[in-house]
Amino acid sequence: MLNRPAQLVSSHFDSLSANADLDTVITFVSGILRLSTKYAIQSLRQTCIGFLKAKFPTTFADYTTTASIRKPEHHKSDALMRAMNLAHETSVLEILPYAYYCAARMRTERMLSHSSTDISWRDKTICLVGRERLRIAMMSLSHSFLLAFQPAPSCRSFGFCSIARGPHKEWHVLEASKSPNPLKEYSRWDLLNVCNECVASAQAQHRAGREEVWKLLPDFFELSKWEELREIQNS
Repeated sequence: MLNRPAQLVSSHFDSLSANADLDTVITFVSGILRLSTKYAIQSLRQTCIGFLKAKFPTTFADYTTTASIRKPEHHKSDALMRAMNLAHETSVLEILPYAYYCAARMRTERMLSHSSTDISWRDKTICLVGRERLRIAMMSLSHSFLLAFQPAPSCRSFGFCSIARGPHKEWHVLEASKSPNPLKEYSRWDLLNVCNECVASAQAQHRAGREEVWKLLPDFFELSKWEELREIQNS
């Protein structure tokens, strides 16, 4: 009889589809997460956290693995804000950096509207400031190889790569996008019109820049470092 509650909870989670959207996941886990946090039932709490981490990657490796399998999920604004509020309430802090990243890319019009289930105005302000920090990060880190292209040390094009117009054209395409997305992997390498050595060098710069953006995500949104977020969450 003592195992009956655990069996009921397990059955509850078993009915949650692996392809469920964020709104459905929040509905499924919110009550159990609140109770398991309040009464320190770690097994249930960690199960709930696992479902949330499936929607909000907490390492660069998780992000890139997910992105290689499928296009990163676009969360509806209402569900995203519900998830952020729940994470704050239950100290599931590890999912917040990427959640803020997603929120910062929402339409400004949606951010300036407000309902009772939205994140606070303070958090919305942090998202809007963070959006500009993401734009700067795209220029200086993840996509700097386009904005300030430099030929590879091993380039053998006799100067042709140094005057190629492809990188600048591609930067202007990114610059015209509605919201910055510095974590997104660039893939239009053939449009740079530079040699293979220069492409390989740019790819290495791009990955290193994206990794640095990931490392800095908490800073962009006024959060503690990744390690501190995990420590607080697991305490």
